[in-house]
Amino acid sequence: MDPGLVTLIAALASLIGGVVGALIARGATLRAAGINAEAPVVTKRYEAQLDAYKAFQSSLDLLRRSLTANDFDLEGFEAADQVVHNNINVVSHLAPKDVAEIADEIGWTCRTIRERVQAGRSASPQARNAEWQTWIQPQRKALNAAIRKHHV
Repeated sequence: MDPGLVTLIAALASLIGGVVGALIARGATLRAAGINAEAPVVTKRYEAQLDAYKAFQSSLDLLRRSLTANDFDLEGFEAADQVVHNNINVVSHLAPKDVAEIADEIGWTCRTIRERVQAGRSASPQARNAEWQTWIQPQRKALNAAIRKHHV
């Protein structure tokens, strides 16, 4: 084969390789740019979920303190229950489905306990503590496990 023809074929191959490489690099750059554009939204959603979980956990702590207090105050307990429900609404919109379902179930359990307390059952601090330990605490553990599953 003629050395000039071999050089021409090598030059064309190099040119084609360079063009293909440039197209691949451009595609990778565009994909990376797309991922970077989405990252802040994902990060903000993740941070919002964590904030919602923290607020929900804090509202559950408030409810527990109110429910198990020796100097029980029904109005304070009802307000704490409402705070839990407000936080459930936020968690339900931000969290994955399984976490939202557990939070919703905790809300229904809180309302059931609230109705028992309002009806005069679970009048003593020990009975109210038993309500917490029996009904809400296991659901809270399940909620924490579901949150860890999504955020570890």
